[in-house]
Amino acid sequence: MEFQKIEVRASDSQKYSEGTLTQLFGQIVSIKNSERAVIWQRWSAMLVANSVILATIDKAPIPKAGIALVGIALCAAWRATSLRGWKIYDAYLDAAASFVWVDDPSIGNVVHTVATSFKKTDWIKHSAFLVIWAFMASYVWMLHSELVLYLRTAK
Repeated sequence: MEFQKIEVRASDSQKYSEGTLTQLFGQIVSIKNSERAVIWQRWSAMLVANSVILATIDKAPIPKAGIALVGIALCAAWRATSLRGWKIYDAYLDAAASFVWVDDPSIGNVVHTVATSFKKTDWIKHSAFLVIWAFMASYVWMLHSELVLYLRTAK
């Protein structure tokens, strides 16, 4: 998702008024914030789903290898939806950060300041993906253990 750079000029009355573009800025920030909320709601739902799977693994009526495969698929979907959500969020963040009030440079764009500082060290996003990889690793380990056990008992 790519947005063009938007410059807000008070004297640019032919196309837009400064108020209209400021409202557009506010809407982009609102959409960005909504996307961030959706990312974390989706992330929390997947965290609960994976936790329930791991908590009930010994009581499940199906083989652990099957549960591990379901868990791996769930983690792959979790990673894919998280990755897509963060890309959309970053696109809206970049769009909001691109607003420049050319006629009055004293008006700063706080979103630009936040965007540049977060993109340098985005440890929250990296931590979220680390949790996904930890669940994925636990399912892979479980699948590996089940396959090793199966091969030993099959001899």
